[in-house]
Amino acid sequence: MEAANYSLGSHPYKKLTTPNTGAIVSAQGFKDGIEKIIMPKIRAVTGSHDIKKIKNNSQGVPVVIEWSNGSVTYLMSAEQENKVFEGITVDWAWIDEPVRREIFIALNRGMLTTGGHTWLTCTPLDEPWIYEDLYMKGIEGDPNIAVFEGSSDENSRISEEDKKFFKSQLTQDEIDARWHGKFRHLSGRVFKSYHPDRHLIPSFDIPAHWPVWISIDPHRNKPHAVLFLAISPQGIKYVCNEIHYKCPIVDLAGYVLDLASQYNVLNILIDTSAQEEGWGRMSAREILQRNGVRTKLAQKRNLKASGIILINQSFDEDSLFVMNHCKRMHKELTNQIYKKNKQDRSQILEEPEKKWDDQTDNLRYVLVERPAYSGLPRIKEVGPIYARG
Repeated sequence: MEAANYSLGSHPYKKLTTPNTGAIVSAQGFKDGIEKIIMPKIRAVTGSHDIKKIKNNSQGVPVVIEWSNGSVTYLMSAEQENKVFEGITVDWAWIDEPVRREIFIALNRGMLTTGGHTWLTCTPLDEPWIYEDLYMKGIEGDPNIAVFEGSSDENSRISEEDKKFFKSQLTQDEIDARWHGKFRHLSGRVFKSYHPDRHLIPSFDIPAHWPVWISIDPHRNKPHAVLFLAISPQGIKYVCNEIHYKCPIVDLAGYVLDLASQYNVLNILIDTSAQEEGWGRMSAREILQRNGVRTKLAQKRNLKASGIILINQSFDEDSLFVMNHCKRMHKELTNQIYKKNKQDRSQILEEPEKKWDDQTDNLRYVLVERPAYSGLPRIKEVGPIYARG
């Protein structure tokens, strides 16, 4: 209905210019998504004189709708390459079911000169970026994003008997996603014990007597990741700073030293990949050391699973917190998920995906070292847990 209203300029509460150009993107293929789902929906809400012509591709599947008022709607599929979406300028876009972020960004780039609107209708079974980049921002009050949630209980077109039968076939995770519209990817989160409403806290200055650990994960072709973790006299750990930036390794040394000068740094760990070739005449670790950053190799062998357990246990015990300016760490803790079986996407494997894992790797490296408070005798610190010192 929304797509037809936009194209025909008959929206009940929006003033729209027509003719206009729109795009409808299905997360499925042209046959299953466009022909079997999208087109029946369009025909159900339009009259016999609203559509002038429907153009098909060589396989006979609709790819363009020409409306009677001159508007044009492109019918597209997530199966197409990213560059296809980069080449169009549109006034609006409807995305049906979750698609990769690159498609969303390309469509919005195509609206820079039109000031258009994009809306997504989906059961959130996949694509975690939607949760972080759109859903959370929307419910937190971003004026450019509106979130509408619905449960299958509200669907009056389905009989109560059919609802009950379908719901009985679902697992609890499936009920959350398919019935209540909750994000399915959260069921496969690596760090389920991290709850931003409790563990993401206001930033505060770290007292000079608190020890701070640093962990560095350098990269050749993507941003470096550096973590700063402080430990209070009570043994509470705080992710107090971070670097997530792509730059020459020499420049990284300067950034690390600049931030480290603010803290009582006890130890600096580094990923073992920093000893590999490919950085020039010296390894990344050697370059950092030559520029004043002395490091100790992180313990990695057979410790990934135990490191993940340590992180989750720390959040469960409320002994680990993240300062709210550490945005990359927050995103990784929220979005890192376990791999899924390629043949059965509902089956979650025990190995985390190699995405959203740079700062969380750093956190693992530090926690497996069992960092503890050392320095002045224990003192009693009053005030909120995140403002002690």
